[in-house]
Amino acid sequence: MLTKLEWLQFDSNALQGSIPDEWAGLKSLHTLKMAHNPITGPLPSILGTLPLTHISLQDTHITGHVPTQLGELTTLQDVHLQMTQLTGTMPVQVCDLLGDGKVMQTLAADCKEEMVCECCTVCY
Repeated sequence: MLTKLEWLQFDSNALQGSIPDEWAGLKSLHTLKMAHNPITGPLPSILGTLPLTHISLQDTHITGHVPTQLGELTTLQDVHLQMTQLTGTMPVQVCDLLGDGKVMQTLAADCKEEMVCECCTVCY
């Protein structure tokens, strides 16, 4: 496994499939950018075990709920989950990463019927 990999950017590459659980081994990954790809499946909770600072998964076909484990990422600065198939409510654990003295600057999501996000800084 690529344990020293820090940056993974596959924007607009027509990638298919889902984010593999094996990525839990990417212990140095701080940036995950896979926007504008037809990737499917849920947003894996294992992402909450990585030292991520940036997550960009907008305009994908990811489904399910935002895992509460993302709220454990106290170094998370930017999250872009708009134009996805995510449903449910943004977990309070993720919302708690925003605010005075916190690192997170941007939390973007679809804030409509399927996805409720009371704390998002950008709603689509």
